[in-house]
Amino acid sequence: MKLKKLIAATIATAMAFSVAPVTVPNQAKAATATITLSGSTSVSPLAQQLAKQYAKETKGVKINFTNITGSGSGIADAMNGKVDIGMSSRALKADEAKVLNANVICNDGIAIVVNKSNPVSNISPEQLFDLYAKKTTNWKDIVSSYNRAVAVYGRESGSGTRSCFEDVLKNDFSKDIAKNYGKLDAEISTTGAMQTSVKTNPGAIGYMSLGDLDESQVKAVKFNGVAATTANVANGTYKMSRPFVLATKGQATGATASFINWIKTSANAKKIISKMGFVNLAEVKIVPRKITLNVKKKITLKKGKKKTIKYTVYPANAVNKKVKFKSSNKKVATVSSKGVIKAKKKGKATITITTVEGNVKAKIKVTVKKSSKKK
Repeated sequence: MKLKKLIAATIATAMAFSVAPVTVPNQAKAATATITLSGSTSVSPLAQQLAKQYAKETKGVKINFTNITGSGSGIADAMNGKVDIGMSSRALKADEAKVLNANVICNDGIAIVVNKSNPVSNISPEQLFDLYAKKTTNWKDIVSSYNRAVAVYGRESGSGTRSCFEDVLKNDFSKDIAKNYGKLDAEISTTGAMQTSVKTNPGAIGYMSLGDLDESQVKAVKFNGVAATTANVANGTYKMSRPFVLATKGQATGATASFINWIKTSANAKKIISKMGFVNLAEVKIVPRKITLNVKKKITLKKGKKKTIKYTVYPANAVNKKVKFKSSNKKVATVSSKGVIKAKKKGKATITITTVEGNVKAKIKVTVKKSSKKK
């Protein structure tokens, strides 16, 4: 925590739009390669510390940080070729992944935080939904001894932290807060500002990066009975978690590839990730919890036709997202290991998609009709 406080104090004033290049004085003149990053306010403090260490170990490289305004801006900058790396505190969406390569460097939790004077110790998914939907407006409805109006703070649109917060409530607890928000008391644009805002308002509730959490400033409550700790993020019991992504346009090359590879393989990089309160990938034990089908659950095919199953395994930071496909009636419809359904003859079959880990299932009902006769 002391390391995080020092880092936060050092970079807080620089994070909003740009940060000076990370170089070592005796290497500055010799720098021949420049790497530019933009994006997430949650990822940036970690990335800057990694960059400083990398610059110490690597001659001829300069690393610049610019436009630190959220995951959305970093992803857009990377897609448009404005930067080498777009920092994102959420997984890439399907359309983004067509252009960008997601280089996951670690995992982070999202802490639900309240003012330190608030006696609440646990927030259920239902309570969290009601708070952000403005159905609950006074803390006494949750803790009878605390008669305070609730001040609901959220991150800005485009924030990776906000996206993950909404995804967990929807996918794990069927609470679609994105469509049911009450009017936020404040829409906050950075992790540091969220912490400061909650600290100064006794009725506040917000959410922020666990790695950036300073427990001397705010209190992190349990979510659904589970404490926000790196151990619980790693083992998957704390559901509010997400990957930290360094997104590149296509496969990274040159100096950018070397920097990303160093983060993934260097012992010093792993130490920095751990010391700052994030979870190294080797420690993650998260298993899939849901399969979302991007095709209809009931489809009709004519004999001889094919259909590729499109799906998403949730959460994005699950370690093993491999699946197996099985047909209940191979005479009617077969399915390949890549999820391609082929209609064989008239009839009905059920295609089951099952995760290799977690045994999570999704099903598609297939009706095969005779092919049209040629005239």
